[in-house]
Amino acid sequence: MTRWLGLCIALFLSFSASAIEAVVNHTIFYVYEPGKKMTPYLELSIQINPASVHFIQTKDSFWQSRIKTEVVLSGSDGTSKVDNFLLQTVPDDNFEAASSRSIIDVRRYKIPAGMIVLDVHLSEPIIAGNTFAFTDSFSVEAAPETPFYSGLQLLDTAYASSSESAFQKNGRQQIPLSSNFLNDDRRLLHFYTELYHTNKATDSLLIQKAFISRRAGDAPVLKLQHIDTLHASPVLPFIGQFNISSLPSGNYYLNTVLENSTGHVLTSRSLFFQRSNKAPAVAAADTLPDTGMQRVNILDLSTTFIGKYSFAQVKAILKMMLPIASPTEIRTINNFLNKPEDTYMRYFIYNFWKARNEKDPKKPWEEYTKLVKEVNKLFGFGSRPGYETDRGILYLKYGRPTEREIVANENGSLPYEIWQYNSLARQGSGGVLLFYNPQNMINDFRLLHSTINQEGSNPGWRSQLYERGSNPNARAELYFRNR
Repeated sequence: MTRWLGLCIALFLSFSASAIEAVVNHTIFYVYEPGKKMTPYLELSIQINPASVHFIQTKDSFWQSRIKTEVVLSGSDGTSKVDNFLLQTVPDDNFEAASSRSIIDVRRYKIPAGMIVLDVHLSEPIIAGNTFAFTDSFSVEAAPETPFYSGLQLLDTAYASSSESAFQKNGRQQIPLSSNFLNDDRRLLHFYTELYHTNKATDSLLIQKAFISRRAGDAPVLKLQHIDTLHASPVLPFIGQFNISSLPSGNYYLNTVLENSTGHVLTSRSLFFQRSNKAPAVAAADTLPDTGMQRVNILDLSTTFIGKYSFAQVKAILKMMLPIASPTEIRTINNFLNKPEDTYMRYFIYNFWKARNEKDPKKPWEEYTKLVKEVNKLFGFGSRPGYETDRGILYLKYGRPTEREIVANENGSLPYEIWQYNSLARQGSGGVLLFYNPQNMINDFRLLHSTINQEGSNPGWRSQLYERGSNPNARAELYFRNR
């Protein structure tokens, strides 16, 4: 079975876990039935870090873990599919053996074409609060009448076997790789895809190219390419592998392309993955084309400031960083929050702060954490940390306001605050923010209006702030009368 993200895990006694750590991945395939239109289905893989769940002894003195699993698939056509099941590990009379085995499960669900929202929730029946939640949304294409590929799926391993199991497919046991992160220990990249409707192509000669590139569809790197001549068929399963022992650390794409005899591309598919390789078998980094793709610094993160944080804390740190992130960094962070990958997230956080201080990335991080603690103290309420509130986000983004006026009991107005900045680097001038408390709940203030370009303005702010439609004597009018 696959190792947890390919890394060695230091096991600890069962009741030290505080949150389930898991990776969820999914690939879209299609079911072929003669005379019928192909139906899409989702192949879902769930991989759980065994060190993050609890093992108890059964009455037969075997060690085993049980994880309640709920999968919900909601379609844009109004359909909904709910699957509840209990995921149980293989029982063993040896605790270390039982708790060191990888926990992975594969499920397949027929789904409609259109937008799909996937929700996965994991919990432990014996430990309240030890949970994991995952949400993703994606578009599923209806099967065209021309050749097309399924999704590309990375595999941990595959071997010939007709034994019935969740991993059985086309006479093989195919165990998915739940993370698109290939670490130093992984010398081979295994992948699987399906090609449909080649029998409907007008050309009798079809050529498939599978290759690894820096950008989707770019030229192959290090001659990592396979070329095959294909025969016409409604469904062609394709399993392949590349020796990536010489592939340096960085970001890459796995590509499959179908061409006709003249080189015209009929269909293609690409999949992003990240490679960590501290010691490539061949020093080939200089032979790779400089495509401008960001190369990720690969180092032992356990020796850095990010190494001490748990998986749950790493996710929280990503949320804390959103206010000061660039648009590209924001997209990356949101992708991580929807589809967490522990190791890759840690590298991103480290490189985020290294970009702000090349020599000492820990220093800006520690300075920022002081500000986050201040924000949590000022604006947090209930179970919601301050860095997730409107005031906290903008405090982190723009810093302490030059002037902060709190208006709690003004006649005819809801409680509100005004923040004035005399100078803003992003705007080249000052700006004013108006927050209000629409529910009159303790500390729950939301942004209502702004003169800062990036935050947008609200011409109708008065109708929302004033309880009787107008309040010409309000303090807010001193700041916004002509705005």
